[in-house]
Amino acid sequence: MACSTNTESLWKSTAAGAVGGLVASFAMNQFQAAVSAVAESAAPKERERKGLPEPNAKEKSGGDDTTVKGTEAISEEVFGHELADYGKRWAGPLVHCAFGTDLGAFYGACASALPVEAGSEMGYGAAVWLGADEIAVPPVIWPFWAAD
Repeated sequence: MACSTNTESLWKSTAAGAVGGLVASFAMNQFQAAVSAVAESAAPKERERKGLPEPNAKEKSGGDDTTVKGTEAISEEVFGHELADYGKRWAGPLVHCAFGTDLGAFYGACASALPVEAGSEMGYGAAVWLGADEIAVPPVIWPFWAAD
């Protein structure tokens, strides 16, 4: 019966981690959307205050975020299908939430199997941020990696 309890505990912990990762990813998407909306509304006033010219169309678009670029690459290379604009609108947040759910599930599984100290989730979060956001997909270096 002990094996069954441990397996049940593992599944519960993994599911709880997955839900936590999904909620956190969704909250992050909403926060980033709000910050982007505020920044976009303030940009024209700031340019005017500094006496800068209007940006051209390429600068205005700002480009897609990394999750959208990754989804586009998979869609085009694996499936031979180019993503339409409506697909890009949901693909980025969907990939981000899936990634967060997976990482939360992994943390939940580890927390069930290993002794976890209070505050260790902050270290895990920092490691995920450093590994995923700063090392795997650094925004400044990415164009150089893509160049042939």
